Amino acid sequence: MITRYYFLLIIFYSVTLLSACNSFLDDKPNQKMAVPSTLKDCDALLDDYFTMNNSYPVAGEVGADNYYLTTQAFEAISLNSERDMYLWQADADIPVENWTAGYKVIFNANQVLDVLENIDRAVDPINYDRIKGEALFFRAYAYMQLADVFTLPYSKSSSSTDLGIVLRETATVDEISRRASLAETYQKIADDLTESAKLLPAHSNYKTRPTSVASYAALSRLGLVIQNYDMVIAAAEKVLEQKPVLIDYNTLNTNAARPFQRFNSETLFYAITLTSSCLDPYTSFVDSSLYDMYGSADLRKSLYFKDTGSEVTFKAKYDGENNYTSFAGIVLDEVYLNLAEGYSERDNIDQAMKYLNQLMLTRFKTGEFVPFTATNKTQALAIILAERRKSLIMRNLRWMDLKRLNLKDAHAKSLSRKIGENTYQLAPNDLRYAFLIPSGVIGMAPTINQNKR
Repeated sequence: MITRYYFLLIIFYSVTLLSACNSFLDDKPNQKMAVPSTLKDCDALLDDYFTMNNSYPVAGEVGADNYYLTTQAFEAISLNSERDMYLWQADADIPVENWTAGYKVIFNANQVLDVLENIDRAVDPINYDRIKGEALFFRAYAYMQLADVFTLPYSKSSSSTDLGIVLRETATVDEISRRASLAETYQKIADDLTESAKLLPAHSNYKTRPTSVASYAALSRLGLVIQNYDMVIAAAEKVLEQKPVLIDYNTLNTNAARPFQRFNSETLFYAITLTSSCLDPYTSFVDSSLYDMYGSADLRKSLYFKDTGSEVTFKAKYDGENNYTSFAGIVLDEVYLNLAEGYSERDNIDQAMKYLNQLMLTRFKTGEFVPFTATNKTQALAIILAERRKSLIMRNLRWMDLKRLNLKDAHAKSLSRKIGENTYQLAPNDLRYAFLIPSGVIGMAPTINQNKR
């Protein structure tokens, strides 16, 4: 019964609903979806926007160094779990949704895949393949987001023994919950994304639904995480084969409160995180050291930030909103940066600079961009990672980048925050880079090993 209760937690997002086990099968959130059995039912499950696109873990963004809170703003936060996330407290019991919401995505995806097992593909092969590809993408993407928050950085030498996350192949609720290794976790993500890329069309009318382009883009991101730079390059090149168009930042209004439209042309897959009071757009400020990295000809400075004279706030969320979430999807500029980094790691400096400069040309004032040059891998990586830092703010990527780059001494970074008279620090490769699995999950599924401290 423990594992059954655990999956009720996943489905209903709340520990308080675990006692409803006896009525669960009779009280579906949507009675029409009580027993999904058709391709139309599968589409309906994948069209559940608030589950599939709207609730990815926010803990990594809260813990990252994209912003800071004043003591006054910090003390105004009512939830201890939010405060503890911000300060990287070793015993932080983060909101349970950071785990359960991701597994709801996985549950829905597995429901779809289970239904497809009983449908004859020959009846509608185009939609059958598309739906299967979408389910595989969603499952892989949720796994990747969960791994970012709840696992330590990937190291090939220890990945077979390091803890990954709980992997689910079906929607069966009675399976015992145990964590796979980190190697198994990332191999499963790679397998699902690779298969989805083969099944999905290159384009969709809806940014909330994945495509083969989104699958390849996710694979290019995954390659950076596991230091497989051949994967990074091959997958990113597949994206650019479709000739997606970068936004020329010269065409945007630098004075606009929200310069980027929702579902803009660079968005390859749309998703956002859960909310967090720490990400209040009016009280979370950008550090001056980050803001000062942008030159006067760099349009990102005026498009991304609002400088009031006393503080700097971030205004350029790619979801077109001004709220307590972070964008968690995939955007084209990330692919260019992935590709540049991949080529640099493979000592192909000319190609690395080529793709970086193609991107940067669209980010600077017309006629004022001076192409970057590098003569070796060390120089190229320093330039590329600086531009990555400046481009991908509030994309739910910084925590992932901090973890993987901390494994390299030249790029490791210590984080520091000050509240009142107290200073809090997070050293590179600290065990706290893997957040504790929420107590509400461990309490209901004690077979899941907790992260070390």
